[in-house]
Amino acid sequence: MIRSKLLYLMIAVVPLGNLHSQSIDKLKLLFHEEHTAIYECAASPIGKLVSFRTSAGDIDKHYVYDFKSDSPSPVYAQDSGFMGDLVEKNTQNLIWSAVDAQNCLLKVVEEGKTSFAEVIVRGGGEVDFRPLLIELEAHQLSTATFLSWNTQGKALLSLCERKIPSGTDIPASSYDLYTLRTKTSKVTRLGSHSATRELHASPFKKNEFIISGVGNSGMNDLHQTNRRNAYTQLTDTPRLSESWPAVSPKNDFVVFANPHSKNVNTADLFIMSTAGGEPEILATDIYIPATSYSSSGIYQWSRDGKKVVFISYSPQKKNPLAVVDVKTKVVEIFDIDIIFPTSFAISGDEKHILLIAAGTSESNEQTSYKAFVGDYHH
Repeated sequence: MIRSKLLYLMIAVVPLGNLHSQSIDKLKLLFHEEHTAIYECAASPIGKLVSFRTSAGDIDKHYVYDFKSDSPSPVYAQDSGFMGDLVEKNTQNLIWSAVDAQNCLLKVVEEGKTSFAEVIVRGGGEVDFRPLLIELEAHQLSTATFLSWNTQGKALLSLCERKIPSGTDIPASSYDLYTLRTKTSKVTRLGSHSATRELHASPFKKNEFIISGVGNSGMNDLHQTNRRNAYTQLTDTPRLSESWPAVSPKNDFVVFANPHSKNVNTADLFIMSTAGGEPEILATDIYIPATSYSSSGIYQWSRDGKKVVFISYSPQKKNPLAVVDVKTKVVEIFDIDIIFPTSFAISGDEKHILLIAAGTSESNEQTSYKAFVGDYHH
């Protein structure tokens, strides 16, 4: 993506330790395995559950952590087949329900075949893994991406409508949006938007979504879907590429990231009214993962809609966790002994946090992956 430089506003940075408005304590190491990367932090919006994805070689799998039972559980435990061979399932693209605190959806890849499943987390960390019988073509299943899940029980999918020869790029015009109802496994096409491939989405109001779509120009714009399956374009800003939208709890604002370039992990955070208007810069130089299908793990609204938590890109300060006030635009830095975080998730009750980071201040390594959990005070 080609983006021009912007004139940024100066934003005050205040050490959080002096203000005592937010803090994290009782941090402990939850998960660490050699040669295993950890991605996709996510939290149940209304529960005490968080999740993360691990990648080791050819195997990707998700873990769910219940702060109440204090134990990480794999979503799918590998089983031995009839001949003693290991049956391997890769899990990808997990999203949490906004109405059922214990439920999430994900994709499953087994022997090159893609399917969907619903996961229900029981007490004590036990996990029920329920395959969903979805009537889609094989190429639609393999290209499908879960973008969001709203309070009306509809999961939003982006998928490729037609078969594309192997090894070729899929144009944006070949993708469209669908909704999935888990109770009936019914998939419904959500109208046509032939010029845009939907990449990221956030629930908006009761039955709508705000999505970030990339057109043939390579730049992202924000669009709104409505109950009539129609699209309304919210932004048309050639200088910005509006990515990873996150709508505020009161549905009055949306924040998004404008990446500095396609191949770096830095961006600037913007805010705009969902009623329309010009985007305003909220924080400069934030850290973003290389790949993510939603704002989950990148930044997160406080429940009162007054602040946004994010990772500040600052190699000298080892990428500290930070929070910005949306009204004053003052940025505060968390004073915690965690270095080079890459992703995080705050539990729905705002009492706990999951952090993926290289480690503590005892090491300067930036490429290690460790999962920490702790108590979050706000």
